[in-house]
Amino acid sequence: MENNNNIDRSRLSKSKSDIALMYGVTPYTLKRWLKICGFYQKFPNAKNSKFLTPKQIDVIFEELGKPNF
Repeated sequence: MENNNNIDRSRLSKSKSDIALMYGVTPYTLKRWLKICGFYQKFPNAKNSKFLTPKQIDVIFEELGKPNF
């Protein structure tokens, strides 16, 4: 049985394209939404990153609402 404390969190990260698909929009639209809601001010390094951390994904869900997936 695997200990939950030892889960590799990098496997929980998702690409911006994955998140855009969850919302049913293009990656370009998602980037515009993130810019408008101030996401890149909180996480400036995320602007040039393909993948988002679980914490960043949580913030996106808080700002944009949870997608219907």
